[in-house]
Amino acid sequence: MRTGQSAVGSRPGTGAFVAGEPRGSPTWFPCNDHPADKATFELRLTVPRGRRAFGNGTLEQVIPAGRKTTFVWRMRDPMATYLTTATNGRFRLTQDTVQTAAGPIPSYVGVDPREARFSRKPLTRIPRIVGVFDSAFGEYPFESTGAVVDRAPRVG
Repeated sequence: MRTGQSAVGSRPGTGAFVAGEPRGSPTWFPCNDHPADKATFELRLTVPRGRRAFGNGTLEQVIPAGRKTTFVWRMRDPMATYLTTATNGRFRLTQDTVQTAAGPIPSYVGVDPREARFSRKPLTRIPRIVGVFDSAFGEYPFESTGAVVDRAPRVG
């Protein structure tokens, strides 16, 4: 995906993201967009140097090449296509581990530096949220968790 294609950003040139829910995924990749038709994914997101790109699953590789960097994300657990995301911008990336009923999983968090102060406290709740999901719905169904905190004031 190139910045601006099938995506919404807060300002031109600062990054882009896709909104897959409820029916946006077919606008940026071919899919049978039905929640019962799940798939695994590999996303290769190439962005200008200095930007970070996020997708679903586990960050497998970061490949610098000249003035660009490719981020390779892999989701091994089948999921509904509307959950697929691709986001890029000037984020700070942190990687941590969250304990689930089945064991530890990686947690990836990307924060727009302009939102760091406001997002710090809510992001500390990720382990608790995953624990509530485990208790309420059974074993957490994915290989990773996390969040992206972006500044996009015109997005509803």
